[in-house]
Amino acid sequence: MTRFLFPDPGAQLIYTPPASIGRPLASAQGMTVPVYLDSALTLPATDLLNSVGSPLGTNLLTVDATSQLPDFFGPDNVDQLYVPGTTGFYQMRPKPATPVNRAAASGDTWQQSLVTGDAFPRARLLADGGAVVADGTVDPASRTGARWDIQGRPNELTLRVRAANDVSVHSVIEIPDKNGALIAWLLNAGGMRINDEFGLTKGVNPGVPDGVRGDIYGFLRQNGIAEFRHAGPPGNRATFAQATAEVFNGSRAASNPSWITAFGATTIAAVANPFGAGATGNPSETFNVFRGTQVSGTTLVMSTGTATAGFAIPVIPGNFIKMLAFIRAGSTGRVFTPTIQWYNSSNTYLSSGDSVGSTVSDVTGSWTVIPIGIVVPATAGGGTPAFAELKLSAVSLGASEVHYASAFGAWVDTRTASSADPNPNNVWSPPLVVQPGDGVYTGMAAGDRYGRSDTPSVANQRLYVLNGTFGTTYAPSAVGAPGSTVAPCWVGIA
Repeated sequence: MTRFLFPDPGAQLIYTPPASIGRPLASAQGMTVPVYLDSALTLPATDLLNSVGSPLGTNLLTVDATSQLPDFFGPDNVDQLYVPGTTGFYQMRPKPATPVNRAAASGDTWQQSLVTGDAFPRARLLADGGAVVADGTVDPASRTGARWDIQGRPNELTLRVRAANDVSVHSVIEIPDKNGALIAWLLNAGGMRINDEFGLTKGVNPGVPDGVRGDIYGFLRQNGIAEFRHAGPPGNRATFAQATAEVFNGSRAASNPSWITAFGATTIAAVANPFGAGATGNPSETFNVFRGTQVSGTTLVMSTGTATAGFAIPVIPGNFIKMLAFIRAGSTGRVFTPTIQWYNSSNTYLSSGDSVGSTVSDVTGSWTVIPIGIVVPATAGGGTPAFAELKLSAVSLGASEVHYASAFGAWVDTRTASSADPNPNNVWSPPLVVQPGDGVYTGMAAGDRYGRSDTPSVANQRLYVLNGTFGTTYAPSAVGAPGSTVAPCWVGIA
């Protein structure tokens, strides 16, 4: 449907006839002029819009200070209207068609361009600003699903965008999301930037593996082998969202898959990082963090997730486990105690067997690491530990006090005869999760490589390769369970 803009120039000027011949015409300012659908002036045209598209609610137009009728849109598909004349009626036509003289539905054609000899128009401009450019052999009206659709012609360049002749480096083309955040952009000095990920693939459908894939976190996958570089040792066994409060790749939304509270005294939620993704001391540099709020009493407890829910970390008695997180006070620093809570193979909490670590105080100005490491005991609370959960607790809090946690990690020593701490310097590294290209996030597989960017003094702790003795189950997906009870084995090779 289309509304036309009225009146035509010949009907716009309204005047009051003089009292006698030879006298000047008088202004008709303030006069009301009724508009009708028929020449008999019996059908009032009540479905009128003003020039900005708001309903008038009447068929009466008021002459303005220049003695002219205001611009208005007529009813749908009506291209002639009538007003009373000095004798009978005056026929009113729309203004000459221009881009602003129609109020049409979003899919309506505003203008088309037809070249002599072509079967179809080569260009179709839509009322909502959309456009289709074709080659004259296809109907542009059949090209739907895109705001702008451009089809090239044989042996011709389809699209060229020229940069300005200037000296500053800036974007030539930008593709932002609905919130204005850039998805991809091209620079005038050369170079391309992509947010989130890129891939070289054989097809666009899920299930087609990529030959090369890279993502925003620094993972690079080529020919089925993944590479990653980060400070600290490999082998963080948390899920990605459990460690960083956001789902791996493709979403910056806050996510809390596992963190819980105790006794109803605390609420916990994944929230946007109030200190910024690059805040001092938070090695995860993610956009979201976990926020614990004291709601009753004076105790605050935050736990990383129970075995019952499938989020505790698999352990083996006799092996060393290191757990850590980074904490920060919202307004008042407090003393926090790290505790490892053990579960047996049936996911039952061994309540009297907790292992307690050294206390750490958080502060308001930066993030502080709170670690705990221990050889997994053979028995704890009358049972055999099979899973471990990190609990952070503080007491003597004020009303509604807030504390934050981020960068959770758990590392299990891979040598059953050793009690060596797999992360003695308490350096956080992310869970090693990759996307092969089929849309499914998986743990890194045998043969994948990890390089330490903090250059430890021991040579064979600088570059690691993941061996294949346990398959690919050790590392969790972004939404899955933490994996098998078999410890991962990263072999230092350089």
